[in-house]
Amino acid sequence: ACPPMETLAGFGELSLHCRAMEKRITICCVVGLIMSFGVVTGIVMATPEGNGEPERGRSMSESTNTLNVEAEAGADSVIMYIGTYTPKGEGIYVYSFDLKSGEFTKIETVTGLQNPSFVALHPTGRFLYTVNEVRDFEGQKSGAVTGFSVDQSSGKLKQLNQKSSGGMGPCFVSVAHDGKHILVANYGSGSVAVLSLDEDGLLGKMTGFAQHEGSSIDPRRQASPHAHSIQPDPANRFALAADLGLDKILVYKYDAASGSLTPNQVPWVESVPGSGPRHIAFRPDGRYLYVADELTSAVSVFRYERSVGTLQPSQTVSMLPVGFEDGNSAAECLGHPSG
Repeated sequence: ACPPMETLAGFGELSLHCRAMEKRITICCVVGLIMSFGVVTGIVMATPEGNGEPERGRSMSESTNTLNVEAEAGADSVIMYIGTYTPKGEGIYVYSFDLKSGEFTKIETVTGLQNPSFVALHPTGRFLYTVNEVRDFEGQKSGAVTGFSVDQSSGKLKQLNQKSSGGMGPCFVSVAHDGKHILVANYGSGSVAVLSLDEDGLLGKMTGFAQHEGSSIDPRRQASPHAHSIQPDPANRFALAADLGLDKILVYKYDAASGSLTPNQVPWVESVPGSGPRHIAFRPDGRYLYVADELTSAVSVFRYERSVGTLQPSQTVSMLPVGFEDGNSAAECLGHPSG
């Protein structure tokens, strides 16, 4: 059973869904999804035959990650890119999703990849990037990131190249709003990195890197840092990283030209001890940040001061129904484009 609707700071209402087929999603907090092709770890959607431009001030990966009919005026279907863990999953699954009937049609499965557990689209829709969540890449203690070109007619993927993620167990990738860099969170080693992109979508050199340090109160899950996500703010001036192992949201000054990361003047804000912040989502106007707390299955809300990149805790709302006592983990938090 799904919990009731509740008020959430910055949004008129909060929809905590157990069903994926709702026509309107204010915030989607995905607890987990297991399908016949394995454990689903990341889904992005793209509208076929679009104009190749992201919504103003927001990346394609942000604006198309929800099952939102209203955001894609006139679209009858979207292309879904589904990341999985191998070998239970076979790789990246590509489906067409009919927005009217709710039917899925398989386009292809991209195989030969190790743990393509999270995927992100380029702002133009021409490229897609996935992490390879492994601990060893080309003999080094590192995972990898793989880039693909996207066929604009069929949605099929063609591999471009692959680079080290700069740390072990990368679990999250986002694309900067100008499409010139990707940002990667390395869960295993607790670090974040930035890699350059050229005009053809090819992954280039590492331009930014930061190693997190510390721990928190859960000895099993929080004995060391575990960077779980990183993405730029709507203005592309700061990059925010959720670290599950530290119970912190770390803030970096992000130089969009060079791709460098520098700790902000106020470098982090603490979340609720033991909450395990995992993924983040900005309200479109950038005034609020929403955080999916994996370990407590809650949404934490922060007021965001856009000019200086600082966060002020505002609210925490449970994703779970009253009286729920079974085990649960929160995975994703997405904001509706309308705000």
